[in-house]
Amino acid sequence: MVGRRNLAEALGGWSVRHRKSAVLGWLLLVVTAAALGGVAGQRTLTTAETETGDTGRAARILVDAGVEHPAGEMVLMHSER
Repeated sequence: MVGRRNLAEALGGWSVRHRKSAVLGWLLLVVTAAALGGVAGQRTLTTAETETGDTGRAARILVDAGVEHPAGEMVLMHSER
């Protein structure tokens, strides 16, 4: 088992022997990943998707009901007369 090397050891040895190729390869990988991430774009989550608990459940109910602009607050007034 002395002569057998694992993958990490083999890649490390190759990286030491080919420093420029290894650094350029990593830079190419990072630039490619950044470019693909930029091309994929972004998706903004709605309030109903980000909230948790009762608030999130209420937000999902409003979205399912088609309410776009719910009231900000509600006031209840009561009179004995």
